[in-house]
Amino acid sequence: MYLKLAWRNIWRNKRRTLITVSSIMFAVVFALFLESLERGAHNLMVENMTRFHTGYMQVQDYRYKDEPSLDNSFHYDGDIEEWMGEDGHLVAFTIPRIETFMLAAGEEQTRGAMVIGTDLAGENRLNDLEDRLVDGRFFEPGDGYSVLGEGLARRLDLAVGDTLVLLGQGRFGMTASGKFAVSGLLRHPLREMNNQIVYISLPDAQWLLSAEDHITALLVTPEHARHTMAVAEMLRGGFDNDELRVLTWSEMMPELLEALEFDRVTTRAMMLILYVVIGFGIFGTILTMTLEAP
Repeated sequence: MYLKLAWRNIWRNKRRTLITVSSIMFAVVFALFLESLERGAHNLMVENMTRFHTGYMQVQDYRYKDEPSLDNSFHYDGDIEEWMGEDGHLVAFTIPRIETFMLAAGEEQTRGAMVIGTDLAGENRLNDLEDRLVDGRFFEPGDGYSVLGEGLARRLDLAVGDTLVLLGQGRFGMTASGKFAVSGLLRHPLREMNNQIVYISLPDAQWLLSAEDHITALLVTPEHARHTMAVAEMLRGGFDNDELRVLTWSEMMPELLEALEFDRVTTRAMMLILYVVIGFGIFGTILTMTLEAP
């Protein structure tokens, strides 16, 4: 009986009921859309940063995070890579890298650049780097060629076939300078990286920086991204060398996590305001139904 009376009372004023139901549906749909948009944007941001910048985790010298200098690079001979490839480590592949900031110059312009010496085969497995070429081709190990971000090439007024000059500081304060022919241009998905990135082969970078057989980081890619924390803990427990440590992407980019958390708080605040407005609308409807004459 009470349910029947309630149902009849709801539809006694159809316009009011439709307005209330529509407001609730709008609030739910808008909240779902906002939440989905936020999660999609955050996941894309994290994926781009991990694939094209830090990787899912890195092996570094224990001093490198606090002082990212070539002096804090470590010797790399492949033994670590072989150990990680053993059964049970859940490691898909690794990428040795050496990174530093240098002055990059064309014929008339000079800009600061992030120089990354890397293994091209590993980079392609991680981020399909060759698919982002807009002109030219990639380098071969030790051939003296370089690939620039499209934005940096535009700032330096360089094109494929031109000569790039790199000048900076190598390991233990040694002067590092060299000329590299530009073999290709790529469009990096991260705008800041696109405006300052220079890729060269790992042997060329080690020669340029007087860091033979040394790297600044070994990127470790797990078989599945969800295994990142488990693989990191497993590797930490297996290292005998106190000079090296394993860092996950979240430990290397705490500022990114803070930005994502701030964005989540902003979204929650907007949803709270929306729910409060809709709640007052529902309260007004209930109050009107209670006070109106039978």
